[in-house]
Amino acid sequence: MNVYDRGQRLLVQLCDSNLFEGTFEDGTRTRMDLVEISDHYTKNPIGGRLSFYINEIQSVKELHDKSSLTDTTDMAEEVIQSNLTSVPESDIERLQQMTKKYIYIDKTDQNYFDAIHSLVNCESVGIVGVGANFNATKPVELLVLSSWSQVYIMDLTLCCESGFPSDLTDLLESDYVQKVGYNLIPLMESLCHCHKVTIKNIFDIQV
Repeated sequence: MNVYDRGQRLLVQLCDSNLFEGTFEDGTRTRMDLVEISDHYTKNPIGGRLSFYINEIQSVKELHDKSSLTDTTDMAEEVIQSNLTSVPESDIERLQQMTKKYIYIDKTDQNYFDAIHSLVNCESVGIVGVGANFNATKPVELLVLSSWSQVYIMDLTLCCESGFPSDLTDLLESDYVQKVGYNLIPLMESLCHCHKVTIKNIFDIQV
């Protein structure tokens, strides 16, 4: 992995097709740390500093204007299209729409219960953890779950203030709903050791 100049604005595509813009802060040959991060599609800012590892990065593009987020659409589309040539056009459109209408959940309200009801009735759900270096001793901050048509972002730092929600535990430990993700071991270790939750029925596409 190239080591970029501190302050360089980058467009990072992950292996799960998420696309982020961020400012290079630090890194090694196997890791890069970004700050001032935003979701490319929604432009929603993502607070703090995030680390991305070489095994989860699909591609990195330099944005030569270090202070601006503009004029990145064409570059992003180039990154996306280069990795979607074998995906049906209808699925591409569906996935692109999904990235723009995710539901953010920060408390166990009606949105939370609607999300759980939808996900427990799926044969399989997508799953990914988001946060800086979560592991067996550091809890994951955001848990992203998706059905065929909807993405849910659960802020565990807020949802778990009174303990890990039992409904979410039941979903993650269900033998009937398959959890599909990439490199799930760090997420599994974090949930197991920090929240006593064991994810079951897993399909890790890295394996």
